[in-house]
Amino acid sequence: MTTRIYKYFSKPLNLAILNGVLIAILIGFNIYYQAFCIPTTWTIVVLVICFTTTILYPILEKTKLAPLISFISGITTFIFIYCIIFLGGINFLGIIMFGLGVLLVLFLKLLKKTKLATFSSYIIGAIFLIFAVGIISIEGIELLGFVMIDIGIGLAAIIPFFIIFQLILKNIFKPTVKNYRYYFLLSTILCIGIVIYIGHDYKKAINSIEKFKGSNYQELEKNFMTEKILGMHFIYHTEFCGYDGWRPPKHDPALVIGMWLNNRHDPLDVDLGTRLELYQKFFPSNKYKFDCSCGIRYSIDYHNDKLWKQ
Repeated sequence: MTTRIYKYFSKPLNLAILNGVLIAILIGFNIYYQAFCIPTTWTIVVLVICFTTTILYPILEKTKLAPLISFISGITTFIFIYCIIFLGGINFLGIIMFGLGVLLVLFLKLLKKTKLATFSSYIIGAIFLIFAVGIISIEGIELLGFVMIDIGIGLAAIIPFFIIFQLILKNIFKPTVKNYRYYFLLSTILCIGIVIYIGHDYKKAINSIEKFKGSNYQELEKNFMTEKILGMHFIYHTEFCGYDGWRPPKHDPALVIGMWLNNRHDPLDVDLGTRLELYQKFFPSNKYKFDCSCGIRYSIDYHNDKLWKQ
């Protein structure tokens, strides 16, 4: 069975469809459950390019676009590594589900050799049903519902690992042309350089915020990163946290990476109300409240929070 599945998805069109479905599942989970919420504009542009490339690369890897595809695939790999680090403990669900999946494949292989071969198809059907219920279970976290949600999230958590494995395999170990792996490696080196720059930029922003506090919050060096720091905790979230009521709806990887490389330091130690007032004062034309919150389940809590009524 595994050999047939491998052969089926070795065909470029079938693999492209699979990647499209997997990415659609990730986007669906992000809309419905608290994960990365609403990406900032520059992040959306990068994600659209990278996700589109991931879907189409099986079809385009033997065309003249292959070097560009390999270059973008390196960036995509870095993005999914970032996602895995950001999700933290939720990855354990994915690892558990992967292990259960391997055991299931072995179990079904054993069943195939017995009179219970037909029964194996019912098992597969039940798994897909549980996955579907895990996606649509919203209210009333009863024991069964909680287990099903965990299974659904766990299966989704495997997807970044699968795509990373696939892209590394195709671009480093089995490239259509050997030189193409260098485009992949070049883009990963570029990503490392960008990460180092972001860490340095955040450190500079920390110094700017310290001067801002020294001026009794009257003078601020306004730039990309200081805007992100002022907007923490009501516009931008900085870590994954599930079932927490509501949290800031915007996700900017530059802010998160900057914090990671500076001991997760938030230099602006003021309460949320004061933070919002300072943001409105120094960035008056910027939007600070959005039409949707981090997860659909918590939209009402977000829109009715007393923070917006002060």
